[in-house]
Amino acid sequence: MNGLGESSFASQRRPAPEHEAPREPQPQSDPRLLALVVANDIIPRLLLAHRLDEMADDQSPAPQPAPPTPDDIAQLVEIAVAMDTDGAVAAVEARISRGESYEAALLDFVGGAARMLGEQWFDDERSFADVTIGLATLHRVVSVMRHRLRAPGCSRGLVLLLVGPGEQHTLAIHILGDLLVQAGWDADVRPVFEEAELVATVATEAVVMVGISMSTDCELEPVTRTVGRIRAASLNRDVTVLLGGATDLSDYAKKIGAHYFADARHALDWLDRRGTIAL
Repeated sequence: MNGLGESSFASQRRPAPEHEAPREPQPQSDPRLLALVVANDIIPRLLLAHRLDEMADDQSPAPQPAPPTPDDIAQLVEIAVAMDTDGAVAAVEARISRGESYEAALLDFVGGAARMLGEQWFDDERSFADVTIGLATLHRVVSVMRHRLRAPGCSRGLVLLLVGPGEQHTLAIHILGDLLVQAGWDADVRPVFEEAELVATVATEAVVMVGISMSTDCELEPVTRTVGRIRAASLNRDVTVLLGGATDLSDYAKKIGAHYFADARHALDWLDRRGTIAL
């Protein structure tokens, strides 16, 4: 996946129309950056730690319905921009009621709407306010959909989720935490990167996995240091560190003894097989 540095968007944007003053750079608030992070980075990472297996007891799961069409996604975008949270939730629930998995609804439908919002802003079809409102509505939709989480049985273990240093977008780890709880894990979601607290936790609790959400490669040094300290201090000798994000960090992950997945479903399959505790 491509990096999402703000400078790259500045170089790609079309000149502003003559009747409109050029948009000033908006660090940490560029709506296209936010939308693409939601669609291409955040929502896939929602599913980074464990697959949502809705048909666990069915050896022959029913086939998934056709993915949403551009018109389907455009309708969800209009609903989101209109701040109609109930309508947006109803649209998502309608797809699920027709047999679509919750995972597919997040990745293809809600994620597609976030991506479309970003592209519309990029093409000057949407204002900053429209995109911000639309994304906020999609955020609320995911929060409302949490009622679908089933009560888990016994815990499969503890997973820590956090964003990298300086990261502003935390939607991914919050939703992923919900999905982990649904799948039977204990999820500790930390929207701020605090190295000392993280190391103290892995030293005193048998953490199965530490997931770090990173949308750029601008703050690798503190992550390298932190991963080393996690390895040295961890009560669980088999603790796994997973990196996910918009920038390809596969080579970097290998160097620090972590794992990087650009594709969410591959990451989920891997953790299903490999998440262990060795004291």
